[in-house]
Amino acid sequence: MEKANEAKKVIPACQNDMLKDFLPDLQRGLESCQRSLEQYLEGKRKNFARFYFVDDNTLLKILSSGSEPTSIQDEFEKLFDAINFVKFENNQDKKASREKVITYIA
Repeated sequence: MEKANEAKKVIPACQNDMLKDFLPDLQRGLESCQRSLEQYLEGKRKNFARFYFVDDNTLLKILSSGSEPTSIQDEFEKLFDAINFVKFENNQDKKASREKVITYIA
């Protein structure tokens, strides 16, 4: 990084032999991660067919927000027909206090 800072121009900074040797390994690692991610998302889509209607970025957002369903409110329209908004309310029943009551609004 110091050499790149000293060069001040992109082409001379990138003509480093170490970078030329290192970048192909990084590319292979990135491709491996991409394949693994695609396999993971495909497995989720097989378990819940509605996930086929959303792109990879949206699916990652949905899967990463599992504990906070209100944060994916915008994605319901992509997943379900005639559901544009879902209202979540805390259930006041002590027996089922962790469950949420869902009201569908079309």
